[in-house]
Amino acid sequence: DVLSMFDLSQRMIVGVGNGDIRFFGELSDRLNEDIDKVFREFYRCWLNNNSGKVLQRIHKILISHSIDAESYIREEFDWIRSALFPNERESYLDIARTGRKFPLQKDIRTEILEGLRLWEKKMKDVGITDYLGLTTAVHEFTHDLGPVYDHILVDESQDFGTTELSIIQKITKLGPNSLFLCGDVAQSVLPKHRSLSKANIELNGGRERIMKNYRNTRQILDVAYKILLNNLSEDQFSVADGGLEILDPQYANRSLNEPLLLEASSLQEELTYAKKMMEELCIHNANHNGCIVIAGYKISEIKEYSKVIKIPVLDGNLDPLNEPLVVSDLEQAKGYEFDTVVIVNCTKGILPADGIHEDEVYRSACQLYVSMTRAKNDLYLSFHGTPSPWLENIESLTRANWSDVESILGANLVLVPTRLDEVYDPDDAFDALIGMTGEEFIYTKYAFGLTVDHQNKITELVDGKGLISSPKRENVKWRDMRSLSIDLDKNPNARSLLGTTLTERILNI
Repeated sequence: DVLSMFDLSQRMIVGVGNGDIRFFGELSDRLNEDIDKVFREFYRCWLNNNSGKVLQRIHKILISHSIDAESYIREEFDWIRSALFPNERESYLDIARTGRKFPLQKDIRTEILEGLRLWEKKMKDVGITDYLGLTTAVHEFTHDLGPVYDHILVDESQDFGTTELSIIQKITKLGPNSLFLCGDVAQSVLPKHRSLSKANIELNGGRERIMKNYRNTRQILDVAYKILLNNLSEDQFSVADGGLEILDPQYANRSLNEPLLLEASSLQEELTYAKKMMEELCIHNANHNGCIVIAGYKISEIKEYSKVIKIPVLDGNLDPLNEPLVVSDLEQAKGYEFDTVVIVNCTKGILPADGIHEDEVYRSACQLYVSMTRAKNDLYLSFHGTPSPWLENIESLTRANWSDVESILGANLVLVPTRLDEVYDPDDAFDALIGMTGEEFIYTKYAFGLTVDHQNKITELVDGKGLISSPKRENVKWRDMRSLSIDLDKNPNARSLLGTTLTERILNI
């Protein structure tokens, strides 16, 4: 059998747990919505569901430190479920959060556990699950699991959490060479807890190190590895009980073109150049296969975009060997290889993304490294505006303009991917603030860095209704952020209510 952990879990849920497969996928059988959209609805308390309110205190704290709280808390849910099965979760209140750097006190952890419980209930209610939700579901009948396979080989083991590995261990028969784990810590892209000992796995056969790289040219591997060396330190990786370490690769003897760093004026231009170049390569070489990787977007957003540009998406359900050209996010390209890879949107603020804790950006660097090393022969890194700081000061990375290598004169510019909606009803949002209440505002990137007090003030004063004082007929509360912004520009009373710092911040949006 050749299976992903997702497919293996689904098989066990149906075959051993007698579960209904319709309720254990990433697309809701009832709502036809993807998991990212459902999480946003839960987290931001849309559709009159206030379950996510329990997370609002830690949300405000994280936002005040300019951390993307929505992503961070969702990753925290993943970390908890990769470390602990449901009956063990009380220990999360005191456990060391390896790989997670923002400190969380016990009372906050209690709220996060409650938020996770409610998120799992939400998934169950709408008939949807995420990757680690399957692992949790399997644990419900773990006592019925027994050894099935004589030998299991686990590839990409650096991204298997403790709970997943413990399930693998249970279905493996004890014996010589029964379990083989293969991983590369430089490709760690997921926030998970990994402990072989807690998964009851003993490395009796010892460890072997594979040093030689045969996929990439010397030029590609040299640039990719320098990005890791220039931006990461080994203490950012937890290797003590994971059996992995960062290795200095021995380059293969194969040499070809140097990777290029290409500049365009916009993401729309980047995508147009990349699509045209890749399609021409496919026309002139029937056996050529390529991948356009788009940084800064979720896979659900890329899936919708693939329908627009009519290029298949690399989502785990596609065999890229049967397709001359595919499109992907940074993470999904993992495990594949292509003749040519173009990574677009390698722009400051995207790589690394704004809102990631500075001590956890290494996972984003690993994602970039993984995508770069999918290229066997040619690699192009593309940006607009200011390039990612990770790509600066790498001598072997040649910088040029897209127009030096490709022409799009007369070509129609392709569209850019659409992001998840920031507010529940986006139809009125012809600018950033119209129709947005204070509570909606604090869930957006515009609130990054605001103190908790400032977030509370905005939530209180922009309440979706508004209020006018009787004597002066002036607003003391506002219906939405747009009306507040207009009032701040001309009304001293509004500016006095918010204070100088908060007024300037809103007027500068």
